[in-house]
Amino acid sequence: APQFERWLEARGAKSDRDRYFIDDRFCMDEIVRFENLEADLERICRRLGIPWEPGRLPRMKGGIRPPDATPAQLYTPRARELVEQAFDFELSKFRYSFPHR
Repeated sequence: APQFERWLEARGAKSDRDRYFIDDRFCMDEIVRFENLEADLERICRRLGIPWEPGRLPRMKGGIRPPDATPAQLYTPRARELVEQAFDFELSKFRYSFPHR
């Protein structure tokens, strides 16, 4: 099995859904998407009246993945199944989809 698939099986795809639900109800006013991180954080800072300082946003884990570790390569049928089982709500709520292979 590919490395990502093995990692999902060993670690177990864990949801942090408990952080944005109260009494089984979605309770977030705003959502920050990683793929829109800077724009989303800027929008929220503006809404809260906080100065947007993009230079304070740390850069972590850049360059760790090998170049061939593309989403299309990572999401084998088994990896996709594991992620769908763990994150069915998130995939639907935030309209995420899997890359085509």
